[in-house]
Amino acid sequence: IPAGYRSVYNFYYYYDQKAPADAFDGCTGSVPEKYYSEVPFNDLTVILYPTYYGVYKGTPCQPTGCYQDYGPGRTLMKAPADRITLFKHETGHAVFGLVDTYCGDTYYYQNDPYPNVWASLEACTSDAQKNNRDPGQCRQIQKKSSSSVTCEKGYWQWDPMPDIMANGYNGLYGNAATQRITWVLSQAGAV
Repeated sequence: IPAGYRSVYNFYYYYDQKAPADAFDGCTGSVPEKYYSEVPFNDLTVILYPTYYGVYKGTPCQPTGCYQDYGPGRTLMKAPADRITLFKHETGHAVFGLVDTYCGDTYYYQNDPYPNVWASLEACTSDAQKNNRDPGQCRQIQKKSSSSVTCEKGYWQWDPMPDIMANGYNGLYGNAATQRITWVLSQAGAV
């Protein structure tokens, strides 16, 4: 292992046939307890698994992607290995600290510096102007039906659709998300 490896991105493959990870144990899945003693320096653990096509009657998020930060060295993410866009969406959370921009049962906050979600319209428009983006593109995170607003959050987004953080099944990282990604990579000396 090269000197200084902990200050850059490292990717390792870990598999123990006698004690495999379980992608369907809770939203993020679980890894065997001995994993943490064998890989004590991990920052993020990713469980990749094949897409589930059967009839599933458990917790709704289990056969899809999920990310959860359980504290230092205990961050878990899972995604079906053949769902590349969903993998990118969950990586947006786990590696780059991006916030969901869909309206639903998720956690919202202004992820400074270089946010992709803002706590107020004023903060969004100010950031857009500062970064040469159209402030008119700032909009509240909400979901609309044909006749009414069915969900509304007290947070704002800028990236246009198709925004990968608004939908894990299609889309791209927008300019605000890309600015955050670039900043995170620069902190690790990658840019």
